[in-house]
Amino acid sequence: MGIFGKKEEAKNKAPEYTPEFLEIERKKRYGIVNKMEETADTYKIKMFFPTIIPPSEIGEKLGATGEMPDYEYDVSLESHRMTVKGRLTDEKVLKLTGIVNSFPDRFFKEFVFQKPVTRFEAAYENKILEILVHKDKTPEEET
Repeated sequence: MGIFGKKEEAKNKAPEYTPEFLEIERKKRYGIVNKMEETADTYKIKMFFPTIIPPSEIGEKLGATGEMPDYEYDVSLESHRMTVKGRLTDEKVLKLTGIVNSFPDRFFKEFVFQKPVTRFEAAYENKILEILVHKDKTPEEET
């Protein structure tokens, strides 16, 4: 078995993926594959975006197979809450959304924090969005 759960593939044939890998990819399309760690001063979040276009006959006919194009994303922050919105913009791949099972054209994810937060930094690379969210310091914590 190869990288990303791919089974060995014959020449000129689309790769076959394990059911476990395909389930994780489905969850990524809904924005629900993420990790959050809390430190004294920050929340560290990693959101994992889809890596492949869901395999389908219509995708093969349209030439929309293989690696998923990058999603556009927007991160916003307010008091104890951060939202992440992702959406596809690739025209060829958009033709599959709503037709191929479990393939929305966008997702929305909300994170609610225990403590107020003030600002964030975000970086996207290799289908992973990393967000560092800074906690608001209370007067006692600043001294």
